[in-house]
Amino acid sequence: MKKLQSLARSLFPTAILKSQSICLAPIGGCLLKAEDMAESDGSWFTSNAQQQYFINRYYDRAREAIRDLPELESIASTDVEVVNKFLADRGFQIELAPLDGPHDFAVASVFKLLLEWSRPGTKTTVCDGKYPAVRIGRRSLSFQSSPATKNPIVSISTKNGDIVHMTVVKNPGDPKAKGFDLLDLVERIESSSKAIGGLDGVIFPMIEYNEMIDIGWAVDLETEGPSGPWIVAQALQQTKFRMNEIGAKVESAVAMSMRFGSCAAPVSKPDLIIDEPFLLWVTREGLFHPLFVGYFVETNWKKPQQL
Repeated sequence: MKKLQSLARSLFPTAILKSQSICLAPIGGCLLKAEDMAESDGSWFTSNAQQQYFINRYYDRAREAIRDLPELESIASTDVEVVNKFLADRGFQIELAPLDGPHDFAVASVFKLLLEWSRPGTKTTVCDGKYPAVRIGRRSLSFQSSPATKNPIVSISTKNGDIVHMTVVKNPGDPKAKGFDLLDLVERIESSSKAIGGLDGVIFPMIEYNEMIDIGWAVDLETEGPSGPWIVAQALQQTKFRMNEIGAKVESAVAMSMRFGSCAAPVSKPDLIIDEPFLLWVTREGLFHPLFVGYFVETNWKKPQQL
């Protein structure tokens, strides 16, 4: 049997899982700085699904919270070297290329969050001593279950009041989704979790993580200022995460360059043509349900005599 299992693994190897992360606050910090420089009203025009997800499901709702984050530090300058030095001085290696136009500018945002466990853990190991790990006792913990994951969820309290949650997940989602699958999974877990008992402490591996994150999806995001459109030309992110028996630290930096769009001829965009039966609905802010919903087929496609 073992020989058959070994042969099966060699013929059909399991997919290689890679660590991935998503830290949205410094991306938002860059957009806020870009809005200030462009004198924009805060509207952003999207051109792909990841941009729509970020703007509609995160940025528009979290804008003021991002602005008030004490862990966020941002800069904007027409001199890209000033921005690159800002990043280097704070321990990051991402570096923007020279700006293309005389009116272009660069922005960067650095997010640093230090968390200390309410009660320090003790050092241990996992996987038969192969990896360094931490054990934390039950006085700092709570446990939940959720139908969105087959494994228990542990919540660990920290001294500043933030909570760190962990659960084993064997298939975190499609890496091509640029981390947004992770956000969707967290939302599903949190919306359906219930407290459970029967567990004592928690043991988890220590972490050392430092990666350049692909946020190329942000390129071509566009906002409008009094002088014309401003477009994201470069978008870079570097994220670090460390965790041990004392606590955890998140460090993430984002840098973007913005080019002025008026110097190029406007790009013609296609119309949306609705030429099949369609759904229509009307909503009002503050109401949970639409004021009106209709589905219209060709029978009713006619000019009304009056409104």
